[in-house]
Amino acid sequence: MERCVFLEEVPEGSVVMRHVVSKDGSVLVDPGTVLTAAHIARLKQWEVITLYIQSDEGAATTEEFGIEMGALPPEEVVEWETLAAEAGLLLPTEEEKGRIEEEIERRAAAPPRAARLAPPPETFVYRPDDLRRARAEVERAHLETSRRLSGVVRSVVRRDGVNVGEVTRIAERLVELALRNRHMLAGVAMIRTYADPVLSHAVKSSLFSLLLGHALGMNRDELLDLAECALLHDVGMSGVSPRTWRKAGPLTRPERLEVERHVLLGADLLQRSEGFSPRASVVAYQHHERWDGSGYPKERRGATPHENSRIVGLADAWSAMTSPRPWRPARSGYDAMREIVAGAGARFEPALVQLLLQALSLFPIGSGVRLSDGRRGVVVGSVAHAPYRPVVRITGEEAPLDLSREPHLGIAAAEVATQEELDAAFTF
Repeated sequence: MERCVFLEEVPEGSVVMRHVVSKDGSVLVDPGTVLTAAHIARLKQWEVITLYIQSDEGAATTEEFGIEMGALPPEEVVEWETLAAEAGLLLPTEEEKGRIEEEIERRAAAPPRAARLAPPPETFVYRPDDLRRARAEVERAHLETSRRLSGVVRSVVRRDGVNVGEVTRIAERLVELALRNRHMLAGVAMIRTYADPVLSHAVKSSLFSLLLGHALGMNRDELLDLAECALLHDVGMSGVSPRTWRKAGPLTRPERLEVERHVLLGADLLQRSEGFSPRASVVAYQHHERWDGSGYPKERRGATPHENSRIVGLADAWSAMTSPRPWRPARSGYDAMREIVAGAGARFEPALVQLLLQALSLFPIGSGVRLSDGRRGVVVGSVAHAPYRPVVRITGEEAPLDLSREPHLGIAAAEVATQEELDAAFTF
């Protein structure tokens, strides 16, 4: 087996699996070479970014380049079915349901917030070093957060004393990442789904929520609160049988109702757990309520759902669309964004959709495209003022092409980029 990694993460003694070549095509290292410190130093001098090395049998690997998967302990998979049985999770009674909804209304009635000054939309072109740092940082944060979040979820479900401080530390870690590394989009856009899809989805939703919160001009305290809400928004999935959410086919009506009850169960669990943000249970309850009053469990319209709920709801939808599910593969960024844009003013708040579109463009990072002149390429950057004309790395060409500066060119079609095209696009 082989895996593609960044040179800086390659340990001495690694076995090279493919030719390593310089920018001019010269072979620097042959397959089968056992790398020494001298080899690695030479490759750095030649500005090699990535290479393929032998992967130990059974070791965790990624199909994408960039991260040593064994750098952190593997995340602990939550046995949702076992937890639900142990905790005796049942639907709340009508009386309990009334109590939950009354408390949601009270917690959602937040005091007026101070005026915000949203930062100007940014244009991103992801150079190799930016990509390397962002990918490494986001992937590590994803693995670490998933692993630590599993313990928190267990405590919430079992009601055996929740470590609220752990949630705060996780939220602080994600907010620090979002504020320090504005290129985290490069990492988030290509993040993988790991062993526990529920935890992985919670982390991805949190990162995209922070992206939107930052674009809105939220201060640090608001972002911390938002991160906590996003991390816990799907805790109610602990009450849904894995047989249901792992089903490789359409859900029956009873199964659909079982899934929909997770918002009520999540709100109940968080209301009974002291120390969390008051908005956490609100978001758990409201994140499937839509701008036009559709969704569940209530029919609130417009700005009635809490702001955090509207943000997490959009991030949740985007993460779900671009992640694989048992009944379908992951959708392309273009297809998902097209549906998000089509839902602006209906399912989603238009202002939030605009922020997401400005950040990712209609053709998000990593999308394959075919230009109007027939050339193929991969999207490597976004242009805030021209979200339909991103920055593209043309196959076989060095310099990225900013389509916002090329009025005679356009995108004729969105296509799935091959792994070879992705490797070439992000390796200069």
